[in-house]
Amino acid sequence: MDISHESSALDAYMQQVNKNSKLLTKEEEYDIAVAVANGDLNAKNRMIEANLRLVISVAKRYQYSAIPLVDIIQEGNTGLIRAVEKFDASKGYRFSTYAVWWIKNNIERCIMNSARTIRIPIHIGKMHKSIAKVARELGLDVGSDNDLVVIAKVLETDITEVMDVLSYYFNELSLDKNMITENDAVTTLGDIIEDESNSTPSAEIEGGNTRDYLLALLENLPKTERRVVELRFGLTGEEPLSLLRIGERLSISREKARTIIRTSLRRLKPKLLVNSVQQHDYIA
Repeated sequence: MDISHESSALDAYMQQVNKNSKLLTKEEEYDIAVAVANGDLNAKNRMIEANLRLVISVAKRYQYSAIPLVDIIQEGNTGLIRAVEKFDASKGYRFSTYAVWWIKNNIERCIMNSARTIRIPIHIGKMHKSIAKVARELGLDVGSDNDLVVIAKVLETDITEVMDVLSYYFNELSLDKNMITENDAVTTLGDIIEDESNSTPSAEIEGGNTRDYLLALLENLPKTERRVVELRFGLTGEEPLSLLRIGERLSISREKARTIIRTSLRRLKPKLLVNSVQQHDYIA
């Protein structure tokens, strides 16, 4: 939609809402809510119309997100309709207090689902926001295990849950993104990623050389740590194992296996330089 057209439509909608949306008294709200519960569609429409300004008020808090305000309002209206359907007037509280939760929930769900290429569960997204808030307020680093312990304590949760939430978040790259090569030529990520469906005569040899190189690096690790890394990435010919399976095989906890993986990769990262490839290109 054209920006000017979208703005005009939004202005017209807000004018219409201000004109037709009349606030209800507590007594009117109760009577209408009872009628809605009894299946009165006219009462339902009246309750919705009376609270459209509430939706606009809530939606404006999110107007600087990547979603156009008109779409945010639409999502808020969907939440309002759901609130009207679920509201129980006998509980004694005002409808606006109840409806705000449904409106915000619908808007935030839309923003979270639209903000990422890969959809992340809503509860994970909310937990990640809490983690980021604590880290920001306390000046903590989510890349530090010690700081993650502090964050988990503040949020009154387990550090493994914090680490699991953070594992959902990574940098997404488009295959069409332009990249500059060593010769200052321009290519795309899709052009330099190998198509694994097409094997080359030297693929097996090269794979073996890479595996041998990694196994040689692992000789620098203590025996248990080396075995955990080998099993996690399938470096000895087996299929890669989950942290749970590794823990069962080596008689260690799942959390211990996770910690060993993180610590070992950090220790090996500076040595992972192959054919002049920079560290950040080889392992994140």
